Amino acid sequence: MDALVGRRTRHHGDLDLWIEVAADGEARGGEALRSLGYDVTVPRAPSGHRFPFRSVLRDSRGRTVDLIFVTCLDASPTEEDVPKLGIDDCSTGQLVVEGRSVKVPCLSPSFQLALHTGYNPQEDDRQDVAVLCETFGLPTPPAYSQAQPPRSAGKGAHDCAWEILGRMRGISAVVVLVPEADDILDAVGSSASGGMPAHVTVLYPFVPPRRIRQSHCEQLEAIAARTAPFTLELAELDHFELITVLTLNPEEPLRRLTTAVVDSWPEHPPYGDDELDVPPHLTLGYDVLPAEIATRPNHSCRSSPRSTGWC
Repeated sequence: MDALVGRRTRHHGDLDLWIEVAADGEARGGEALRSLGYDVTVPRAPSGHRFPFRSVLRDSRGRTVDLIFVTCLDASPTEEDVPKLGIDDCSTGQLVVEGRSVKVPCLSPSFQLALHTGYNPQEDDRQDVAVLCETFGLPTPPAYSQAQPPRSAGKGAHDCAWEILGRMRGISAVVVLVPEADDILDAVGSSASGGMPAHVTVLYPFVPPRRIRQSHCEQLEAIAARTAPFTLELAELDHFELITVLTLNPEEPLRRLTTAVVDSWPEHPPYGDDELDVPPHLTLGYDVLPAEIATRPNHSCRSSPRSTGWC
């Protein structure tokens, strides 16, 4: 959508590329991305009711591309269940690459607006639709004329986590590292943590990095010293809205740890909202269906704030 309107409108977690499946387009597209350092992490996954199939590719920096499979109306032969795109569904946008304006093909304004209907819109969807309607003079769909529902714990965690990715230099967090789970993140190709190793968030956002002093570190060390070592089990694959996680058992040690840190810095409530109750969890991915995540048997590990580390 940003290419269509010719400017960046918000942070995006991935790039969606529609690719013609005729003439071996899927294989050729994958090969082109592999030459740029991308590997397939989710092959032929479900991709919603309008575009049933996609592949997810990620590079070593956690950047993500979704290859969404389509068939052009004049393509022959067509692939069963792969939707067709006509000339009226397509348009032209522009990107600025190394200072140069480059024209790129993209979906038409009306088609993109249609893609945002048929489900309960989230905050990002509402922002996208507002931009589309304002830029191209389109009528606002009925679902977007209604009042936005209260923000949930899942959505709050998702929004704040993506803000971490977009503003890593300006935001800090207190986390417990879980090195025993690094292989799980590797197995599922997760980019959710922005390159960080496997971890459980104790408090985000924390003090802005430029304001962190030795006294903050000493206070965190004191809290860690008062915290007895505890055992965590990565219990079940779960999700709330757009975030796919591994739940923790028991939750209470992490909740006590968060309470202790928040008591010392009450101006930094968890996820920036006193009303949210986000269960402790280890994040695997955003906007990825749980069925797409490779699961393993329950995985137990010992974690101690004294030895595991703080960020």
